[in-house]
Parts: sequence; C-alpha cells; structure tokens
Amino acid sequence: MDISQENKIFKIGVVVGEASGDTLGAELIQSLEEQVSQAVKWVGIAGDKMADKGVVSLFPLEEISVMGITAVIPKIPLLIRRINQTVEYLVEERVDGVILIDSPDFTQRVAKQFHKKCPDIPIIGYVSPSVWAWRPGRAKAMAQYMSHLMALLPFEPEAHEKLGGPKCTYVGHPLLEKIEDKIYEERRDQNSLLLLPGSRKQEIKNHLELFKNILEILKDKHAISPKILMPTLERRRQQIEDYVKSWDFDLHITTDDEAKWKSFKISNAALAVSGTVTLELGVMNVPTIVVYKLSFIERVLRFMVSHLQSIVLTNLVIGKNVYPEFVDLSLDAEDIADKIADIWHKESESRNKQLEQLIELKQIMANEIGRPSQRAAQCVATIFALK
Repeated sequence: MDISQENKIFKIGVVVGEASGDTLGAELIQSLEEQVSQAVKWVGIAGDKMADKGVVSLFPLEEISVMGITAVIPKIPLLIRRINQTVEYLVEERVDGVILIDSPDFTQRVAKQFHKKCPDIPIIGYVSPSVWAWRPGRAKAMAQYMSHLMALLPFEPEAHEKLGGPKCTYVGHPLLEKIEDKIYEERRDQNSLLLLPGSRKQEIKNHLELFKNILEILKDKHAISPKILMPTLERRRQQIEDYVKSWDFDLHITTDDEAKWKSFKISNAALAVSGTVTLELGVMNVPTIVVYKLSFIERVLRFMVSHLQSIVLTNLVIGKNVYPEFVDLSLDAEDIADKIADIWHKESESRNKQLEQLIELKQIMANEIGRPSQRAAQCVATIFALK
C-alpha cells in the first residue's frame, strides 16, 4: 500500500432514526476510533450523543424520530423528503462506507436508494429488522443492497441464512454489559413489585386499568400488598401520574435511568408489557409475568406472527417459554394475579425454575471477549478494511 493511501481519511456515512440508535452509534464510534489508527471522518444523521463524538447531523434527529402509524402518517411527506435528502448528501460527500443503525422504515429506504446510485460502496446495517417475526421477505430483499448486518440477538444470523438474507454477525446486545455472573436472591426487596406498562402512550393507556385490577386481586385474594416500583420515561410520567392518582397503593414512579436499573436489581418480581423490557428483566434475573393487550391493528395483523412460539424476547432467545405470557383474549386479571402470586415467594418452585432458566439466557447471549460495541467495531473495521 502506498503512503498516500495509508494516510487517506476514510469517510463513513452513518444514519440513525431515533435515540436508541444514537446511543449505539456513539458507542460504535468510540470503539472504532480506539481500534483503528486510520483517520475516520463521520457524516450523516445523528443525535446528541453522536454529535458529542464529532458527527454533524444534516438535520435534527427529532424530525424523523416518530413511532406508530398515527404519528407517522402526517409526517410521510417530510420523511420522504428527508430520505431523498439523506441519500443525496451521502452521495455528494463521496462516503467510502455507510452504516445504518436501526429504524428500518427510514434507514432501509436510504440503503436501497443509495445502493442504486453507488453500488460499489459497502453498506452495513446495525440492528437487524425483525424478519424472523414478520415480513420475512425483507431478508432476501436486503441481500440485494446490504453488504452485512450486525445483529443484537443470537438467533438472527441463522434466521437470515434460512431466509436468504445478507451476511449477518451476532455482535451482542448492549444489555450484555449489565449481565451479572450470579443470581443474588438476597439483594431483592421481597415486598417490591416492578410494574412496567410500556413505553408508548397507547400501551400505557391500554394496560393501566388491567394492572390496577391485578393489584387489587393480589391484595384481596393472596394477601400480597407490594411496594410498587414503576420506572418510566420522563415524557410518560404525567400520563401515568394522572391515571394512578386515585390508586390506593404504595406506588413510586421514577424516570431516572440509574433508578430504573436499581429497581430491576432489588425488585422481587415484575409485571411487564411485552417489549425490549422483557429482555432487560431476563438479563437482570427478575422473575416476571408478561402481558400484552393488542390494539385493533395489531389484532388484525396477529396472523403474521402466528408462527412464533412466543412474543416475549426472553422466551425467543432461550427457546422456551420461561416467562408466562398473557396476550389479548387471555388477559384475565385473576389468572395473572395468580401467576404473580405463584412466583412471589422465595421458596416457590415456579420462581426458582424461572431463575434457573435465566442462566441459559446469559449463556446463549454471551459472545466473544469484548463489549458489544467493540465487537461491532471489529466487524466494521473488517468489512471496510480499516487499518
């Protein structure tokens, strides 16, 4: 290699669509710059954390960080304009490689359009779309324009191989950094219950009445009156407080991230709405019961995930239904309260079986030496041939 090539600044286009992707991106940038000596310049779409690493965003991340059909529809013209603008920007910047992080509704469209214009530039996807759950045809489609995928879940590389998707490497979930080697039963406050009604406005609205009924049955039928710990997002605090102000329970709402993880460590058990939080609970060894009330649209589309043995991430990773789940028509408050009572006491067989099986979660999710961001950086360095 000649000296001019060796000293060449490698320009990477990076695109995120929401705050979680911004966090992944910032950690990836940090790890890559620690591993390679070659100068790297980053351009693209970024949030505050990536901005702190030197990425100047083409436009504010908040413009495209929308979730849910009702929120997306009014913004479709803006999103289309921003997709086109992002592609043109990456082309004009003459990037040497592209990394697209999560937010597939936005980033996958960027990938397809960019590949048409620059077919020789490698594109890496960080966080695989859930092709194993629904719309499996996306895997084969991605193979046409995506050079490589970096997956957060251990079963995703095999899923892409079966579905004809792009090459895929399991780099590890960020939650791996919170995994503890042992199950510390003595750390638990044996009278505290984690209540996790979801992170979206509609999820919270759909589940809080059910949660109230379950708590009342726990008290009246099982003589269990726990201290309720409810970590949530700051933007959801007021909604929850307005609803629970009439509750006659010992309830504590927190929005601080550190307080959230502390509550996971000390709580005796959890009642949670299905989502990423169930994997967080599994990693933190929390005995849990999972519920999910489907919206009308989700009920109509449920047939698309009927092949899955579970909708709970912890169960999917382990391959067993470790966490009992109650979905839609099975949402009977008394049955759910009975299940919570069944895992509540330290000597409970059901509780101890859950805790034993959660050890498997750690074994399955464990990857090679190094943090997930380090593994991701190694993957990027290899594919982009960075020195």
